[in-house]
Amino acid sequence: MEPAISLVLQALAIGAQDVVKDVASNETRHLYDWLKSRIQEKWVGKPDAKTILKAYEEDSESLSKEVLAQKLKESGIHQDKDVRRQAELLIQQANSSTNIAGSQIETKNDYSRRNSNGDTQVATEGARVSKHKVLSLGRASINEGTHYETTHNYKQTKLAVLFGLLTLALAGIIFYLIKTEKIEIPGLTTPPSEKTPPGSLSPSPSMPAYTSSSPSSALSSALVSASASNQVNECRELYTAIKRMESDLNSLNTEKEAGQPAQGNQLADTLDQSIGSIQSLSLSDEKLIEYQRQFTTLFREISQSSRTLAQASQSSNAIDAAYTIQALTNLNVYFREYQSLAVEYSQFCQSIDK
Repeated sequence: MEPAISLVLQALAIGAQDVVKDVASNETRHLYDWLKSRIQEKWVGKPDAKTILKAYEEDSESLSKEVLAQKLKESGIHQDKDVRRQAELLIQQANSSTNIAGSQIETKNDYSRRNSNGDTQVATEGARVSKHKVLSLGRASINEGTHYETTHNYKQTKLAVLFGLLTLALAGIIFYLIKTEKIEIPGLTTPPSEKTPPGSLSPSPSMPAYTSSSPSSALSSALVSASASNQVNECRELYTAIKRMESDLNSLNTEKEAGQPAQGNQLADTLDQSIGSIQSLSLSDEKLIEYQRQFTTLFREISQSSRTLAQASQSSNAIDAAYTIQALTNLNVYFREYQSLAVEYSQFCQSIDK
């Protein structure tokens, strides 16, 4: 990670600790608000800046840290001299507040020793707790200072864990349903009663009917009976590459890890390899080149969402839980798009021989 990005992240973490726990000085709060405002102004793309900054305030070591670092790099915010200068001032201000608080506590300790034995003990213990609290907050440490801090942090952690467990269970259910073929994802699973023979795309009950009983049988017939034209040959090449990918993905369901969120990484790896194979095809027909582009783009989106799901669903952080739900939503959309594209592609290949 670039030093400038680390500097900004450190300043945000320190500012968040002080502001969230309501111990920030006016100067620290002003610097922190300015820094967040400047980041939001230059933020590029999604997820939005407010969501990530809020998640980073809650936990500076969650997945939000990686997202924030990436967004800082993409937008070039870390290269802004004003941003770097304000970040440095924020860190200095926090450290300065810590030192002042520490010296005040030591003075209080000296005063307490001049009182009676009973009063001295009470004052000293009070100073020790206060000092620990201020210093731990000033350094953006995870040390627990007071009973309030401990209870507050526990509640936050418990809430995040509950979010994580909920979405992890959701992800596990989805993968289980896919594995046991209780739900159908076009191109990945098909109920046993509707299994298609090798060399044909998996049909879906929602696919519209054409002249043949299904798009897959129509495509198979077209490819078998069509003349050896260049267009038909290219249609066959693209179809074969996609079918090989489907076969590789289906094989994942037989492995011991099937049904687990971590399978998302395996699915993504398989897709990435298939994308390379599909992109390597040298096609001349403009229509087929467009299909080639659409399939690779769609497979790349599915791959990225699968990796996000695998990573985020195993986290106990609330923002990562949101990523899990978003990844599942995206996958559902992409699989539906794949179903539609497969039908359209089948129809096109069928029409070649007419």
